[in-house]
Amino acid sequence: MAFFFAGSLIHPLVMLVMKIIKVLLLTVILFPLFSIQSFSETKPLRIGITAVLIEQNININHRIGKYIGDRLNVPVETVYRRGYGDIIQMLGRSEIDIAFICGYAYVEGKDKFDLELVVSPTLNGKPFYRSYVIVPSTSEDKDFFDLRGKRYAFTDPLSNSGYLVPLFWLAQKGESPDRFFKKIIYTRTHYNSIEAVAMRIVSGASVDSYIWEHAREIAPELVSKTIVVKESELFPFPPVVARKSLEKNIKAKVREVLMSMSKDPVGSLILAEIGLDGFIAVTDDFYNPIRIMGQRVKGLAMFSREGK
Repeated sequence: MAFFFAGSLIHPLVMLVMKIIKVLLLTVILFPLFSIQSFSETKPLRIGITAVLIEQNININHRIGKYIGDRLNVPVETVYRRGYGDIIQMLGRSEIDIAFICGYAYVEGKDKFDLELVVSPTLNGKPFYRSYVIVPSTSEDKDFFDLRGKRYAFTDPLSNSGYLVPLFWLAQKGESPDRFFKKIIYTRTHYNSIEAVAMRIVSGASVDSYIWEHAREIAPELVSKTIVVKESELFPFPPVVARKSLEKNIKAKVREVLMSMSKDPVGSLILAEIGLDGFIAVTDDFYNPIRIMGQRVKGLAMFSREGK
């Protein structure tokens, strides 16, 4: 059985629950605080950001939005929501214009709302990343499948690295998460998953390799309490997407701004802070590996799946 909050745990879980609640509260209060206001007649560009990234990158997210607005000379509204499901629904209803989402959220959003790709980030010169399975550094578990019957953390039900990849591994063994694990929690952010493992609230978690590596630089004491026991194959990096009905010239301008970001003094500083090289144009078939995995796990009994 899956839970968004696991019961009967000791004090560290209370701390994690408080952090998750903080993330949810931030999604409510940050819109008015971080919207870029304008009294002009220009229609604002509305940019969606999820809570999966919000807590550790809030100022950077705001600065990227401001950077795009400054280069396009338009006002920007940065809209924060708790998960990818909320964001793709808003794109489908034309309530936001572009969004930073995960590859799995994209392929689902493409199917439901015909979302369009804008760009993909690049890391170490390539637009790829991995899913990591992490456990406490003192754990005797040496592999993902050693975690049978234990507590496990996912991030978001539409996360590729934090949900779909481990689900696919289980499906290949004829297993489902609710049978394989003793208890499951959704932490809402990769950083929260790292903390949950470091504090031994859970025995393991699936996280974004980019987030884990970045966290190792900014919070080495925390991350040193975890260890990677399994790495996935390379997957397409989480993209920037746009709603289908957004004017083509606006999509083209946003793409141009992001693709030239690494050559701009201000843009290159922002990229350096988040450990990315820049952005490149990609096509829909680039995300086929994630699409294929999603199709293969559809037969599993889905649980605690948002939007159902």
